[in-house]
Amino acid sequence: MVSLIPVLIVEDDPHWQAGIQTLLQESKRFQAVSIVDHYEDALKAFSDHNPQLVLLDWQILGEKDGLDIGHQLLQLGLPSHQIILISAANPQSIPKHPFLYIPKNQLSEQLIPLLDSIFPA
Repeated sequence: MVSLIPVLIVEDDPHWQAGIQTLLQESKRFQAVSIVDHYEDALKAFSDHNPQLVLLDWQILGEKDGLDIGHQLLQLGLPSHQIILISAANPQSIPKHPFLYIPKNQLSEQLIPLLDSIFPA
């Protein structure tokens, strides 16, 4: 049996949470191990589940955003190419960052091809 690649989803909108989880399930290679909606829960879920990939919404609940989480995950040893920022915001409005990026309106077309390029079969 092939092991699924564990993914942490950090997203505060339930519709996007469900949509991302569905995309991962349909791929048959990736599994959402935790879905959280703010900074503290993201760091705890990362520690608890040791995901190989993190999908981060830029603007989430709380005082800290997805970029803050991403930078903390870098310090914890997750490579930047295993952190993907997703957002509906204009890309020029997002502060400079070292992470991969997918606009939310292109997530269904771009997510799995990007993940397959990071984790070739």
